Amino acid sequence: MSIYVNAYSTVRADVPFQGAGAPAIASRELCFDSPAQPYLKTAANGAGEEDDKQTLELLEHLAGFAGYAAEQGEERFGNFNSYVLAVVQHIRSVRRHYVFEREDDFDFSHLGEFADWAREANAVFFLADGTVRNASGADLLDPALVGSSPANGAQANSVPRHPGSEDRMRRVRGALWRQGYQVAPTLPPVRSEAEILLRPAEEVFNRAVALSVVATAAASVLRGEAVNFAALRAGAQRTFGNLTKVEQAFLERVEAAQESAGEAPGAVPGEASGEATGAATGAPTYSQDLQEDAYQLAWAYTASEFLAWALGLMDIDVFSFTPVDLAALRSALRGIDRENQDAAALPMRSLSEICEAFEYIYSLRWVSVEQQLEASGQAGVGQTGSAQLQPQDHSILVERHRALAWLTDPTIAYDDVDLST
Repeated sequence: MSIYVNAYSTVRADVPFQGAGAPAIASRELCFDSPAQPYLKTAANGAGEEDDKQTLELLEHLAGFAGYAAEQGEERFGNFNSYVLAVVQHIRSVRRHYVFEREDDFDFSHLGEFADWAREANAVFFLADGTVRNASGADLLDPALVGSSPANGAQANSVPRHPGSEDRMRRVRGALWRQGYQVAPTLPPVRSEAEILLRPAEEVFNRAVALSVVATAAASVLRGEAVNFAALRAGAQRTFGNLTKVEQAFLERVEAAQESAGEAPGAVPGEASGEATGAATGAPTYSQDLQEDAYQLAWAYTASEFLAWALGLMDIDVFSFTPVDLAALRSALRGIDRENQDAAALPMRSLSEICEAFEYIYSLRWVSVEQQLEASGQAGVGQTGSAQLQPQDHSILVERHRALAWLTDPTIAYDDVDLST
């Protein structure tokens, strides 16, 4: 008789088991084998029907597993804390699932045979006793292990981290420390080049265009001007088919407000990434709620600009807080259609560049949240260092974090990305 040991790796590439025991008897993956395609293996991204089905099944399995870990962790710790979150985040970042067969007397004390493999695969294990463990055999959801530290300084129940992400975290946060920003050591690093998944270029470009259009409409609302919906729809091939529910609802409310005020809809053709005003007459009255929503959505220019950078369409300093150059952004987005370029063929930035920007932005986002809590008296003062972010910096960081969280998580809608730190 035998039992099955399930291993969950965050590394995209297949990592063959070379240890003394038997190799995996089964494996399945979410992504393509080619490093040039760090994409979810779905029909929409060019996968076959069987691969698409396997991807959807594995995603469903991982969602259930993450839910199980969250429930177990909250029950055993008494609350949902950083230890539980680390386990859940690892599961959500799994790229490959391996199944090993072992004798029925196999338990956590035997996981050492996977140590070298697990280090390369950055894997955690689910055993027959219902525990989630690292290769050292530690129960990752055991409150009794919190604070225990072996000689290397890592807690016994540490969720494994890929060496690439650890190295980048130390380097980026070290540089931030020298600038006066201190990031809590408990904040996990972002995923490394070996782990990260991206959305394909055409999907990213369509999102950048939609964000630019929505931001343009939102800016018009804030100025009390009418939005030229005729112009929007005339050049909306990349916009209205890619709006989120929040964006769609906002534009519908704006249009309804203009129609109720008797505004002319406008009839001058425009472009999806261009101005959304100009042909309607008069000054519509927008409700306070609509103006508040417009204020939030007007910041979408920042996310659009970042995605244009990720596509290689703009050269911006993603490590500074320079305001968006609207003319340059619109020109970059319009140029693809004007030059009849295939958005799917746009050369994305390297995984290294994207991971570098993500670690910097994610780390500073933690600082941003903490500084805002400090300002409201909800956190101890001085935990984030001597440097202070400016009010607009907080908003820029939110939008860049939102763009990155969506870009690197192909399973979630833009309205629902995880912005937690």
